[in-house]
Amino acid sequence: MIKMENNVKVVDFILKNDECIGCAICADVCLEDAIEVNEVDFYPLWDKKKCVGCRECEEQCPTEAIKVFVMKL
Repeated sequence: MIKMENNVKVVDFILKNDECIGCAICADVCLEDAIEVNEVDFYPLWDKKKCVGCRECEEQCPTEAIKVFVMKL
């Protein structure tokens, strides 16, 4: 698990659609329930308001399709 630092703001998410395999691991590991998987194409959908920037989804993605950008405040 990536160590969560205090005072961070989630700036952006990037999903490489061509690398995402729709496994939903990102949604399973999100402790804040900030990720849901779209049932049509199985791509993850983020709720930026819920995300705390821990980047666990990025760390656990088996295809490295996720990139979370955070900014220290």
